[in-house]
Amino acid sequence: MTCWRTAETSPLRSWTALPAATQTHATGSVQEMGQLQIKLQRTQSAKTMNDDMNKALQALEKRNAELKQSEGKVKGANSELCTKMREIIQELDQEKQEAAQRYERTQQQMT
Repeated sequence: MTCWRTAETSPLRSWTALPAATQTHATGSVQEMGQLQIKLQRTQSAKTMNDDMNKALQALEKRNAELKQSEGKVKGANSELCTKMREIIQELDQEKQEAAQRYERTQQQMT
């Protein structure tokens, strides 16, 4: 069967006019195209996932850097507080010792 043109006037023929081997090859090509499209979709999907994961990773790395900076500030503040507490404790110990000495002198003066 030929298409509306005759084989003599046109090299084009209808699908059904193709030999069976050519039809099988064409069907295989259609299946291969379908498989390639599926692979392409999977690849595009994987690329999108990869891009999303890279964005998430960048956000996490940024957050990690912020937390490290914050940790440094907290450690510095903690160190300052510890130093200040030691100074206060030393002052209190000194005041306690002076109060004990005053008490002893007062007790000696009363006896």
